[in-house]
Formats: sequence, structure tokens, C-alpha cells
Amino acid sequence: MRGCRILRWMSPSKKAIAKLVSICHIFCTPVAHPVSGLPTRRQLSRSRHEEGHRVAEERKAGARLRRGDRIAEIIAVAREVITENNGVEMPIGEIAGRLGIVEGAIYRIYPTKRQLVMAVLCDWYEEVMASYESGLEQISGVREQLRFVTYHHIDCIYRYPELVNFYFGVVRMSREYWGSELHKLNRRYANRVVKILSEGALRGELRADKSPRLGRDILFGVVEQSTWPYRMKVGTFDPDEIADNIADLIYNAFARPPETDVRRHDVAERLLGISEELRAIAGGVRS
Repeated sequence: MRGCRILRWMSPSKKAIAKLVSICHIFCTPVAHPVSGLPTRRQLSRSRHEEGHRVAEERKAGARLRRGDRIAEIIAVAREVITENNGVEMPIGEIAGRLGIVEGAIYRIYPTKRQLVMAVLCDWYEEVMASYESGLEQISGVREQLRFVTYHHIDCIYRYPELVNFYFGVVRMSREYWGSELHKLNRRYANRVVKILSEGALRGELRADKSPRLGRDILFGVVEQSTWPYRMKVGTFDPDEIADNIADLIYNAFARPPETDVRRHDVAERLLGISEELRAIAGGVRS
């Protein structure tokens, strides 16, 4: 009230100066004004700093998101380029041209072409592995599991012949492939056959004197040879027929013979041994 009385008797210019001093007092004081509750200069500075930090973090998050989108675009277009080139090559310039960017933008993400190749094939392999492992978990029985693995592998070749050609003919033949992430995915894929045959032997369904790794090599080797004409676009094949034949071939080769056959085999071997012993004895008597 006293301040109001003073302002009432002041001239207009003096009143303006007094108001200006009052405003300066509000913003310069280290604590909030007791009447207006306006923030202090220190509080305003801290608020601006926090806001700037928040904006910077949002920009970084946006940049990471854009980088992730760019990686997905590069991999998708690279797969298209490999497919259209029949799995023979993957020109970086062609990928960049389709994306409307310079090659340097790709090399900033993948410093070498080899790294991009591995990223593309690993992305494809993980896609294949998802349906492979989830489907295999739902099947029981050695013969049925072998049939599923064989058919899944054949179907993969049937749907992606160009990517398979690129993997078999270009990537798998290089030294950098061995020990790479792609190589590890391939071992995980192929060694499911080893696991199937090993577990079958432990249950007594399969013979324990046969190498599960040999069964794995037979399965994938026969599939690769059987689908070769199709991948070269000079022939075709029946996926169901090949899958059934390969599964039967491996299962019958590893299956434990019936108990009666085992006894007959043991008896025959024993009789042969006795016969040889008798011949040896007879020969000794004659001499």
C-alpha cells in the first residue's frame, strides 16, 4: 500500500522508471519473486539448458531411427539386385542408383562390400531359420524330422534359387566366410540333422555305430546335387519326391535292425567263426 501511495504522487516518467526497477528486481533476484512467482534468471537458464539437452537427445534418436530405416532399405534392395543378377554379382552402384543415393552413403554404413554381402545373407538366413526351427519343434519321430529338414531345405532353394547360388558360388568359397556370423548360422542350420540322428541313437531307434555327421553331409549334399539343374534354370524337380527319397535313404541307413535280424546276424557270425576255428584245427591235425 505504501508503494502505491508513492507511485500516486510521482510524475508519469518517474512512475515508468519505478516500474522498470521493479521488473528488473524480479528477474535479477536469486529466488522467485514473492508476489508474482515468476522464475529467476538462474532458473530460466537451467530450463533452457535442459530443453536444449532434450532436443539434442530427440535428434539423436531420430538419427538412429533413420539409420535403421536406411539399413533395411539397403538390404532389401541388395536382395533384389542379387536376384535379378541370378546370384552372380551384387554391384554397389546399382544398389545406390535404385535408392537414389551415392555409393558413399552405403559405405558409411558398410565400410566394405564384403560386410554388406554378409549382412544381406545373414538377414535372409535368420528369416529362413525362424520357420525352420519353429516348424521342427512341432514334429516328432526321426523319419518325420528328417523329412521336414529335407523338404524345408529344398523349398528354400525352390523359392530363393538366386540367393542360394550367390551363397554357394560366391560367398561360401571365400576365406572370410569361415568363422563368420553367416558360417555360424549355417552350422546351426545343418547341425540340427546331427542332433536328430544322435538323439535317435540314444533312444535305441538308430544304430550307434554310424556317424551322425555323415548323415548330415549326405542329406545336404544330395539336396544340393538334386537341385542343381533347377538353380541353373535348365531343369525342374519334385520337392515332395526328393524329400521322401532322401529321408527314407538316411533313415534306413541309420535304423537299427529288428531284434530277430540282430539275433540271426549274431548267430551267423558265430557259426562262421566256429567254422573257421574247426578248419584251423582240422588243418593242424592233418599237418
